[in-house]
Amino acid sequence: MQNTLAWILSVIMVVWSMVFMSGCAQQSSEMVILNTLSPEKIARYNDSFDSFREDLWERSHYTYNRAQEQNFELADMFIEEGRLEIRTKTGVFSKGSVHSRYALRGDFDVQIDCHFDFLKAQAGMDQRAIFVVLEKGEEVGKADAAIFQIQKRGFEDNGFLLLGCVNWSRFTLETSRRVSGFHGTLRFVRKENKIVSLYRQEGATEWVKAGSCRINAGNMIVGFGLQNFDTERTTIKAEAPISATFDNFRINFAQEIVEEEI
Repeated sequence: MQNTLAWILSVIMVVWSMVFMSGCAQQSSEMVILNTLSPEKIARYNDSFDSFREDLWERSHYTYNRAQEQNFELADMFIEEGRLEIRTKTGVFSKGSVHSRYALRGDFDVQIDCHFDFLKAQAGMDQRAIFVVLEKGEEVGKADAAIFQIQKRGFEDNGFLLLGCVNWSRFTLETSRRVSGFHGTLRFVRKENKIVSLYRQEGATEWVKAGSCRINAGNMIVGFGLQNFDTERTTIKAEAPISATFDNFRINFAQEIVEEEI
């Protein structure tokens, strides 16, 4: 009887996986995760951002050079109408970001809603929102990672949706698509050593595949944030703040979730 019940449950999970993935633009084995935790176990890690959950997220920031570090202020971060809003400070290098207090081991499928509009005529700063899955325990820039960037540099007339990959400490740009901002959902699906990256514009029904990354990492953490500077910038005016909102973070599937040791 127990064997029969286990078989029935496994069939249900397979069918559920296939139904969920039917909305994706890419239907292939790389998108189907069969071995996953139950929805009940995963549910506690999903976040609708009705409040800031210290049990799930840790505030963080990272600067790229000494000039940025010496003239830096954390961006404001607050809950507004059921969304997490991040708003940068003016006149300084400013960034607000978070990363998960847990790690994802093995295959996973995660997504988050992002709303971000570029300001026009702001040459004295950059504008960048990010969503990332990152190798746990390794230095930023060296850790394997898949990175969505919604970015407009100060000297550029246009903004872009970018997908970058870090593998063996080498960064490669996989996708660059012109956008005026972004209103929709960003998503990463990992299967074995490959991460498929997808996005869906608000109101759309189908996912668009942005690209894929080869990953050697074991456990990975999730992060997102907003900043008014790019990696090379050493001077900044930042006469106006930029803001972005994040909502509806969801783990669709995960083989294992490893809690941070306290």
